Amino acid sequence: MKRVDYAGGSFVTTDAAAAALIAYATALGTHSRTDSIAVPCILPSGRTGFTTVLIGPSSEMMTVPIEIPEAELDDADVLALLASSLHDLAEPPPVEPSEQRSVDFPELDSDL
Repeated sequence: MKRVDYAGGSFVTTDAAAAALIAYATALGTHSRTDSIAVPCILPSGRTGFTTVLIGPSSEMMTVPIEIPEAELDDADVLALLASSLHDLAEPPPVEPSEQRSVDFPELDSDL
């Protein structure tokens, strides 16, 4: 498990979710974009839940290994979402062919 420190707070999640979140934050930063992600976590009560993290170009977060009693966190959905989002950022968006247009500049033609 990892504790993710972010924006003056922290939460505990799986190693895989923490690593994927850091990778996605890095990719978002290089593309000057933001996103919010619901990440499974262990609540202060010890129960499981979700925390929503807003990440973007100015995100500063770190992960720290933490030893806590084993908790079952289902991170499959967030891992799939983060993997898909990383893939989308890596692939350039499709470019639609634009119509070719000619532009006349009469004031320039008169001097030639």
